[in-house]
Amino acid sequence: MATLLQINNLRTLRSCKLCVICAKSDEAEVVKDRWAIRTRIAGADVAELPKAFASHDFYTSTFELDEANEKNDRKLSYYLTYTSRQGIQSFAAEAASLFTVLKPTYAVMVGCCAALKGRDYQLEDVVFGEKAINYEEGKWSLDPETKKPVFAADVKTVDAQSSSMGGFLQKYHHRTEWKHGDYISGCSVRLDADAVFKSVRSYLRNAGALEMEASAFLQVCQVTGVHAFGVIKGVSDLGDEHKGVGHNNHYRPSLKNAADATKSFVEYKLARLPPGDANIDGEPGAVVVDGYHTNFISVLVGKLLRLKKTVEVNDNAVKIVGIRVVLPRDYDAIQYDYSAVEKIQQNFELTEVSLAGGARTTPAWVKGQYIFDFPTTIGSSLRNHPNQPEQIKFFKTKLATLLRKGNDDAFVKILEWPEFEALSSQIDAQTPVHSIVLKDSATVKSPGAEAPTTNNVVKEAGSEAPDASQDWVKLEG
Repeated sequence: MATLLQINNLRTLRSCKLCVICAKSDEAEVVKDRWAIRTRIAGADVAELPKAFASHDFYTSTFELDEANEKNDRKLSYYLTYTSRQGIQSFAAEAASLFTVLKPTYAVMVGCCAALKGRDYQLEDVVFGEKAINYEEGKWSLDPETKKPVFAADVKTVDAQSSSMGGFLQKYHHRTEWKHGDYISGCSVRLDADAVFKSVRSYLRNAGALEMEASAFLQVCQVTGVHAFGVIKGVSDLGDEHKGVGHNNHYRPSLKNAADATKSFVEYKLARLPPGDANIDGEPGAVVVDGYHTNFISVLVGKLLRLKKTVEVNDNAVKIVGIRVVLPRDYDAIQYDYSAVEKIQQNFELTEVSLAGGARTTPAWVKGQYIFDFPTTIGSSLRNHPNQPEQIKFFKTKLATLLRKGNDDAFVKILEWPEFEALSSQIDAQTPVHSIVLKDSATVKSPGAEAPTTNNVVKEAGSEAPDASQDWVKLEG
């Protein structure tokens, strides 16, 4: 049975619209370092993943447009991962199973390739490809004249639907090391790239590079319904008899160049992508709201109504005028892990109370005449998400919708962090409440204290002063 961590991580990865995939782990490591990705999700900590990915890593982050762009609020969450080994068969099987589970909207492949000599490619150039063929699909037969075995290719060209690499490269025409060329895929590393090209050039005139996964990647995207951005690979060798001699010298630089080129291309695509789906119900930030609202907010409101909104705080009866759900500072989910929330409650001098009734008591944190809550479900569910601000906005939107539907939006409000700080300061500036309302409604004043007045009550606009004659019920805890 999946753990809560595994389920939350599955939701996080499914909410990422883009999958960046490499054929090998060492390729992904170079790309990860180049993009300075800091968040890692272990495959073993993700529910429903194929077994092949249990030992793999997923690195999550976001692409966003630069500040000069008029749409600079556009962001695209992504994860970077890899298959267990290079090659058409392994890549196709693993990528198909991964896409079936995680359901990305878009995908792009990054890696290294062997360029074809004599076609204006240099070592460490980057090849942008939208089409590919598998040159090893076909059958062997006897040549009718020589009677020798010959291989007859049965070539199928696959492409990235609606890609735009040509327009991108036209815009960046000054980047002469970025080349537009299609891929020839095979099942093995070759030393005779030119010979391979000659045998298939009638099928793919713009072929520029030889590698082992591009045709599988594009085919998997078509079968699973994932929109392929294309294949972007750096040239680490020229696929000739010198392969391996200088390969190690050009391997990492070519990968770094491919990573830089991919980042530029995805940002180019991001500016041209259609607006996001207006339905947020499947987003991780929205998914957790139902449980939070049903199991905590609704229970808390119900108990307060039974108590006539009056609770005991430090031997004082306090009339609660509202519940305030506080969103984390800077929409940073890590601010709301359990230890961080405890520090917030201490620093802002909130008092814990427990509301009895039902199967168990319900804890709440009181200051002045308000109950404040800092949803730790945000911290536990979204801490690994690459776009936490967006997900917390989804949380806010979904919670506000449920509060309106339940007619609780007047009593339960959502506060941004600066609003919470301002309200906390306002409460601190008020004169403490001195009276204790007993069950017989008699008022006992603290020594030297005056009878309570409305000046002793912290009020929000539109809220009522507490009713001093209200009965109170002693709470557990």
